[in-house]
Amino acid sequence: MCSEATISQRILRAKLTIAEKGLEYVTPERSELRERVVSTLAVVYALFNEGHTGRTGPLMRLDLQSESLRLGRLLGELLPNEAEVFGLTAMIAFSVARAAERVDDKGVPILLAKQVRSRWDKALLREGLLELQRARSLRGRGPYVLQAEISAYHVTAPTWESTDWNAILCLYDELLEQTGSPIVALNRAIAVSMCHGPEYGLRELAALGPLLVDYHLLYATRADFLDRAGRDPLPDLQKALSLVTNDGERRLLQQRYELVTRRASDQER
Repeated sequence: MCSEATISQRILRAKLTIAEKGLEYVTPERSELRERVVSTLAVVYALFNEGHTGRTGPLMRLDLQSESLRLGRLLGELLPNEAEVFGLTAMIAFSVARAAERVDDKGVPILLAKQVRSRWDKALLREGLLELQRARSLRGRGPYVLQAEISAYHVTAPTWESTDWNAILCLYDELLEQTGSPIVALNRAIAVSMCHGPEYGLRELAALGPLLVDYHLLYATRADFLDRAGRDPLPDLQKALSLVTNDGERRLLQQRYELVTRRASDQER
């Protein structure tokens, strides 16, 4: 991250350039505003994603998460009639609320199923629910609102076992129809497996191989489905390990690989 002094110097140079070239600020036309809002939300979403799961290094960047939440709140003040703004802010708040429970003291990720929900930040959960309600009041049904709705089902379930996977699957159906994203399809496959069993999840993953050939979570997910179905997950765990770049995720995958290897060894005795 750049220091405050560095940022200040960049802002000063930008101001001097604007003054030297005689550039003037022009408020965008209403027809241009929609495109700019979409682009701005995409930048905030990208910032949040990097803070949520970094491409390299530790699992999370709390500074980036906090900044994305700050920007979401600011956009809510500037654009009070944009449902997607409140959907994105809700989703970020739900995630940041769980941050303290997402890694153990060694930096290894803690799966959602094993997180202690009583330790989640209740104030941030309330904020997320309020932001989501604001989006609903604006009849929001865009991708960010749908992702917030999915997150809301997770964070309001008293336990992992009581999660309403059928409702989540319906939301993923809607989100996939809107976006066509293979990442969304991968997450939808997880919901399918939770509703109907791992074999059904594996069928959903079959079509994603060519689209996510270099994505470690495809293989990690398939390994989980195979393991739950009583089949060998080791080749997919090995492939996931060869592709993962985040240190925290690598350690979690390594733990899973070693556990499965020990279990297989014990069964051979």
